[in-house]
This record gives sequence, structure tokens and C-alpha cells, in this order.
Amino acid sequence: MPFARIRHLKPGRLLRRNRLNRLFLLVARLQRLKPTPLLSLGFGLMLLCIVITVGANLLASNQYQAQTDLMIDRLYPARQEAHTIIWLVLAIDDEGAWYILSNNPTQQAQLLQSYRQNVQALRAAVVRARALADTPQQRTALDDFSSYFFGKGGYLADNQTSFAEKQAGQELTADDNYVNSAFFPIVQHDIQVYIDIVEQEITQANVNQDTLSNLVRFINIGAGAAPFSSGLRSRSPSHAQSIASTDRSMSKMRAWPGRMRACSRFRPPTR
Repeated sequence: MPFARIRHLKPGRLLRRNRLNRLFLLVARLQRLKPTPLLSLGFGLMLLCIVITVGANLLASNQYQAQTDLMIDRLYPARQEAHTIIWLVLAIDDEGAWYILSNNPTQQAQLLQSYRQNVQALRAAVVRARALADTPQQRTALDDFSSYFFGKGGYLADNQTSFAEKQAGQELTADDNYVNSAFFPIVQHDIQVYIDIVEQEITQANVNQDTLSNLVRFINIGAGAAPFSSGLRSRSPSHAQSIASTDRSMSKMRAWPGRMRACSRFRPPTR
């Protein structure tokens, strides 16, 4: 009889057999977990999300690095050259004005020498700025500035006319021509246009970097949530039924010790 066999088992052997049965049920439960179409779809979506995330990260990283290189190698040096050009233009205009007003020959010679040196430095700064210009707007602004400042009949040529009048003794005429020059406001406007263009491009590069950073962040969040949600949806009905049947078997196994104790009260009749 089954009860006769069970009542002769000691409690330690019953406990070991109970644990062994649980292990067998766990192995059987794992064996019944076969891949279903939805589960395969979930794994496929997870791999697809990983591939998309890696590709998007690489693309965004390359674009981010390109924007960084643009600002470091082009836009920031261009802004620095623009400030240098402004400083040299103001210095040239001030030195020319002091030369017109000065009556000391030694001072006039020093002012003319500094004036010519700053003009050469300005030419070099404009050449460097033109080499850094990578957009048509920057090149157009620099061309307009150069034509009004260095061109024929431009700012420098008008100053030379005033200097010649001073050297000829026509100091009042030279002073009026220098003060009322129509080229200096145009030169100031052109160089300010160039500065505004560079600043706008720097601002746009910063906006692009922020956009790329947010894009990578959203892609990573979406890629992390998609496999989890697809994994929850991939549990098929057959899988749930097998788990439920296994749970019922486990509940029956937990009830065996109580049944065994109840059956041990009965004794078979002695012959």
C-alpha cells in the first residue's frame, strides 16, 4: 500500500524527497518554455532597437564632433579675428586724427609710422579672416569691408588725401575732410555685419549640439523601454497555462507533508 510505504519513511527522507521533487518540477518547467512567435518577435525587436541605437549614437556623435570642430577651428578664431579687425580700424582712425591735429614733426612721424604698421596688420587680419570664412555670408561681408577700406577711392585713399592737404599746409581743409569722411561709417557697418554673421553661426552651432544631445538621450530611453514592453507582451497563453499547471503541482507537493502525517496515524492490521 502507498500509505504503508510512506509511514515507514523518516522525516529527514521525506524532506529530501520533497526537495528533489521540487527540483524535478523546476527542470520540467524550464523544458516546457519553448520559444513562441511573440517571444521571437520580442527578441527581434530588442536586437533591432540595439542596432538602431548604436547607429543613431554613432551618427549623432559624428555630427556633434563636426559641430565642435567647426566652432573650435573656424567660428571662434573668426570671432577673434573680427575683434582684432575692429581694434585695428579704431586705432588707425585715431592715429590719423592725431596726425591731422598734431603740429609736432616728431610726433607726426611716429603717428604715421604706427598708422602704416596698423594698416599692414589689418591687411593680415583680413586675410586670416577670409581663410577662416566657410560660408558665403562671411565672405560677402569681408569683401564689402575690403572694398570700402582698401579699395580705390576708399577709406585709406580718402585719408591719404587729407594727409596730403595737411602736408601742403591746408590744415583746416584736411581737418574737415578727415572728420566728414563718408567711408568710416560704412566701414564700421560692414565689419559689424561680419561680426553678427559669425555670432549667429556660433549660436546655431550651439543649438545643433543641444539638439543632437537630446536626440541621443531620447533614442537611448526609447531603446531601453521597447524591449521591456515587448517582452511583457510576448508571454503566450500556452506559456501561461504551463506555468499555472506547474504552480498547481507545486501546491500539491506542499500539501504532501500534512497528508503524510495524517496517514501515519493509521496502522495496518497485524496478522
